[in-house]
Amino acid sequence: MGGSGDYFAEADTVIVMDSYIPHEKTQEAHKIAAQHATLLGTAAHPVAASQAAAGVWFTPRIPTCVYAGGNDYRGAKMHVRGLHSIQYGTEDIQLLAAAQLVDKSQTRAIADAVKWLQARLHQHQQEQPTGKTLLQWLQDLEAAFDQQGLDVLAPHLLLGNLARPRRFEIAAAINRIRTLQVTQQQQQQQL
Repeated sequence: MGGSGDYFAEADTVIVMDSYIPHEKTQEAHKIAAQHATLLGTAAHPVAASQAAAGVWFTPRIPTCVYAGGNDYRGAKMHVRGLHSIQYGTEDIQLLAAAQLVDKSQTRAIADAVKWLQARLHQHQQEQPTGKTLLQWLQDLEAAFDQQGLDVLAPHLLLGNLARPRRFEIAAAINRIRTLQVTQQQQQQQL
């Protein structure tokens, strides 16, 4: 849902307050809704109302490059500056909205997961021209966590200072990287 206009098609009664005086405007609201069908609207949108009620729809994004600051596929240096802050090259990734982070070791794992994604993207692009969606990459990472533990993030180092973050916080960090380059698939998927 966006603004209150998204409810116009479903509203039984629409009351407009004008200079503290209520006015019934249901007919006008239904006309506006018919002209501007949205996700909850009708045939004007490719997603039918019955499908929209079943879940959240999104357009999958295919990451092509996480860090565009150089030719090194590993990206830039990363420094965890605190529970909610990662410095990635010259930019800061702020994770203040990721309320589920409770320990700096999760933030370190997120930073390593971003480097893992950049390295896998480079390797995948060498092998296959078609890309995986961000959701598929996150599922691959979680499967690797389940099979190999957090050691998958630093395979040649035995670190004891990482805690497993949820994929939602990893996705939040990736989405906040300004140098992230993505392409979008044409079809929508249900979450």
